[in-house]
Amino acid sequence: MDDIPAYDEQYFAALREAVPKYRSWNKDQRIVDLVIECACDHESLSALDIGPGFNNLAALFAEAGFRVSTVDLNETRLVAAGKPNWPGVTALEGDGRDLPFVAETIDVITYNSVFEHFNSQDAKRALRQANRALRRGGFLVIYLPSRSWASYLLRRIHRCRMGTDPPGIDDTQDPTHQHWYSLSELMALCEPLFTLQRSMFLVYGTHNFPQLLRPIARFIQLILDKTGLSKSRFIGRLFSFRMILLLRVKKSR
Repeated sequence: MDDIPAYDEQYFAALREAVPKYRSWNKDQRIVDLVIECACDHESLSALDIGPGFNNLAALFAEAGFRVSTVDLNETRLVAAGKPNWPGVTALEGDGRDLPFVAETIDVITYNSVFEHFNSQDAKRALRQANRALRRGGFLVIYLPSRSWASYLLRRIHRCRMGTDPPGIDDTQDPTHQHWYSLSELMALCEPLFTLQRSMFLVYGTHNFPQLLRPIARFIQLILDKTGLSKSRFIGRLFSFRMILLLRVKKSR
């Protein structure tokens, strides 16, 4: 397996300063709400968050009553992200492409801003590992940048303004990203092992999203949420910058 470029302490410090602190727009809360919507008796379930960043998602799962573990690639990243300091969350060193869990022991697995770091072969391996580790009826959640017409246009605007492509392969301008998945491409990878249960598409982007467009994006997102259009695949293909997929595991008999 190819090594995945590491984020260092400087990256986490810059991101901590840059990410807006708007709880109502928090994608992590949206993920937890989607899981609770689909799962029964969630307070008895286990959740595993791959690539937990600042542990925001893991903490929300713990607050909701889940038994939570996180996995990141090495101890350096665990310390850089401040992960050892979260109560109720067990932090483990490991690889999302080779999960350190025995078969059928986890109820919910989340790949939180991780799949963009995987090429297609690594993505297939991660999906096989998630399928192996999940119990029957378990859920997989994938959150990642969405390759839509709007996100592609944002890159073209950058090229016109700067005379060159922005860093990285997607609208995040993150050079560590390996692949920019479209919805149809990601579903083609997932469908042999998982069934799509819920999807949600987010119009606002990351901290690299143009400052002047953020209020407009939040207003559009509010309308999409109120009308239910944030779950429309058509909207996702046109306007989204991020997507959340909730899938149920398929198990062979």
